[in-house]
Formats: sequence, C-alpha cells, structure tokens
Amino acid sequence: MKTELFHLLPTGTIHPNVFQEVCTVIAQFNGIKTDQALSDSKPPKFKNKLAKEMLAKIKKGAAELNQSQKEVQRMELPNIISAVASKHPRLNYTNIYDLTVTQLFDTFNRLCNNTSFDIHSMSIAAWGDKDNKFDYGAWYTIMHY
Repeated sequence: MKTELFHLLPTGTIHPNVFQEVCTVIAQFNGIKTDQALSDSKPPKFKNKLAKEMLAKIKKGAAELNQSQKEVQRMELPNIISAVASKHPRLNYTNIYDLTVTQLFDTFNRLCNNTSFDIHSMSIAAWGDKDNKFDYGAWYTIMHY
C-alpha cells in the first residue's frame, strides 16, 4: 500500500521563473524552432531607438518570409505526423505518439530518402544507367539535419 502512494507523489517541479527557458532548451534538443508562444510576454527593453527599429525590421522580415514559404507549413509537426502515419508500414495514429520528436523527424527524413531512392532505382531498372552513377547504398546514407 505504501509503495502505490509513493509513485503518486511529485518528483520535482519547475519554477515559473525558469519555465520558458526550460521549454526553449527542450525544443532546441528536439530540433524545434521556438514559437512566439514560448517567448516572454514582457516587451523587451531597448538601449536606444535604433535597436528597437532594428528588431521591428527583423520581425517584419521574418513574418513576410514565413508567409511566403509554404515549405514552413509542410514541415510543421502535425503535417509530419500525418505524412509518417500514412506512409510508414507499422506506424499509425494510435502508436506514432510513442516516438519522441527526434525519432519522428528521423523517421520522416528516412521515409523521404527511401522514397526518392525507390523512384530512382525503378527508373534505373526501366531505362538503365548509362553513366553508371547510381548509388546502391543511398538508402542507408547518414542523414545530416
């Protein structure tokens, strides 16, 4: 009876003053860009007017870039979950959440690489490789992210 109660006790807490920093570090470890929701809600303090104007220009440029790039939306977590669940032979919506974010992105990149390899190898099988440049080991190349 005592051991059951022991497992229900909290083992640690994160102080509210460092919560945002902990979230940012966890996101960085998992290769996720931090979102505005993770940033401090307090406006930053500037030493001069030029610094404030520069930050405004940077934010404006980043917003325009994000709007113009559909690739950003394609690489968001919900879309990657959907793509991996639909393509992977054993991962689906019931068990894909057992993966860490890093494992999910690795699986996604491997699926992309292997799909490209399969298409290329079928092309070589159908029309040949007159330049003899086909890499038969491309399906297990080291992925650099």
